[in-house]
Amino acid sequence: MHYKNILEIFPKNENALLEYSILKKNTNQTQSALKILFQLKKFFPKNTQGRHLIIEIFNENGDNEIANKEIQELLELQKGDKESLKKIKEKYNL
Repeated sequence: MHYKNILEIFPKNENALLEYSILKKNTNQTQSALKILFQLKKFFPKNTQGRHLIIEIFNENGDNEIANKEIQELLELQKGDKESLKKIKEKYNL
């Protein structure tokens, strides 16, 4: 697995973390995807694509309370960007 090898050498590679989490999610390995996504969130808290994937996984799994917490964090992160706030609110029906 190329992503795994890259992450062994460069554990904080933003693109590799994101791409590997997408691969895991797309192969129904959601727990592994979440583990990687939370690493991404820790190292790169402003990576909104990773945050959207976290929310998507929790919503798909019926963990709405956790998804809502993540949405609130995302809203807080984007509070200075009105266009992004609007898109988030539309996407998650807020």
